[in-house]
Amino acid sequence: MVQTPSPYNLRKLYWTFFRYDPTSDWDWAVEVAPSELGQGSTWRVGATTYQGPDASSFLDAMVKVRHGFAHQDKAQKPPAYAGIVTLTPTGRIAIHSHHATNALSVLLQFAVLTTSGLADRLSITGQFRWSTKMAAANWERLLKNTPAGALTAKSWKNAPQL
Repeated sequence: MVQTPSPYNLRKLYWTFFRYDPTSDWDWAVEVAPSELGQGSTWRVGATTYQGPDASSFLDAMVKVRHGFAHQDKAQKPPAYAGIVTLTPTGRIAIHSHHATNALSVLLQFAVLTTSGLADRLSITGQFRWSTKMAAANWERLLKNTPAGALTAKSWKNAPQL
């Protein structure tokens, strides 16, 4: 059912099985460089957030960039969302370390926020639990200073302060 993990396909999956649209629960925080916001350096110095439909559009743009790189699509247009890629002075797409970190972080933020939202939708009681495998996989760094990290720190059993 989900061949490409676009927001449309993900929403369709959750709606088909659970009658749940997770979009309103999505709230990504990503690292950005000044050059992605208009002008300046390519070094990450700040953060920006995308919520609801904007978070969905950000995820869609991220999937399209991955598709463009995976399939060597030279016609791929750069996304209009800071935190995914940087454009070089010649107009080429460049991916820096914070873009890779953002991709992993958004994936985890998606998992945490969608799981929490679905649990609420289904009226599932109980508490999620932070495991040592999550710490070993560096989830703390990827969720720090994000809404998903704040939710985890506040409501998960054994969660670190994020």
